[in-house]
Amino acid sequence: MTKQFLILPAFAALAAVSVFAQAATGWTSTFSTTGYPHHLDGQSGVVPGRPFSGTEIHSSTQTLSDGTHVDHSDRGTVSRDERGRLRIDSGNSSVLVDPVGGFTYTLHPAGKTYEKQAIPAHVDSYVVAHAGNRTSVSSTTGTPASTRTRAQTVTEDLPPQMMNGLNVRGSRVTTTVPAGTMGNDREFKIVNERWYSEDLQVLVKSTNSDPRFGVSSYELTNITQGAANGALFQVPVDYTLRQGHMVNGMPHPPMYQ
Repeated sequence: MTKQFLILPAFAALAAVSVFAQAATGWTSTFSTTGYPHHLDGQSGVVPGRPFSGTEIHSSTQTLSDGTHVDHSDRGTVSRDERGRLRIDSGNSSVLVDPVGGFTYTLHPAGKTYEKQAIPAHVDSYVVAHAGNRTSVSSTTGTPASTRTRAQTVTEDLPPQMMNGLNVRGSRVTTTVPAGTMGNDREFKIVNERWYSEDLQVLVKSTNSDPRFGVSSYELTNITQGAANGALFQVPVDYTLRQGHMVNGMPHPPMYQ
């Protein structure tokens, strides 16, 4: 069984239900069920020997029926070390993902506390969505049930290019939702573009346009290749374990929605 560790932009991940299909090492394609925003692609599996750090920018724009535009943007940092451990910093908390040790940790610097959650050995995928002051950790087991949908999906390969200092390959996924699928009186299209670095095995940029929810985007910028300080991937010695709900004998971190 292949265990997947998927780091997703939280604008999509906190709201959607997805079907996971691994296409290659370090690369997971995610497709949403009709009626939910699309997930954006992220890292799958442990990626050792390719350390980096960078700035994540999550943005969304929604146009209301009266023409009002609602814009939102979050920034955070992400780092990966030689062992494939990840650290995601955003808002008032940080998430450490240690697939080698088999745990995730949610750090709260203000109170110098943390939560610790075991990564179950039997899971197929493990998802951490983190943006602003919201953190979501979840897992799935077994093969997801098939979703009945009349939507038609077309995937296009985009010409490779240089983006934020990395060579990237791109794809465009266009989903056409026919009239009557969800009470809609005419068809509409959902368009998702993704740009992925084979060298670092990481998503560099993604945009998703859905007339129901607006436009959301993710971009990894200020990318620095090389090992970061190893202390970043460890719980500080002066932090105290926060007592929480118990799952499989381990404290389960709360879901901040």
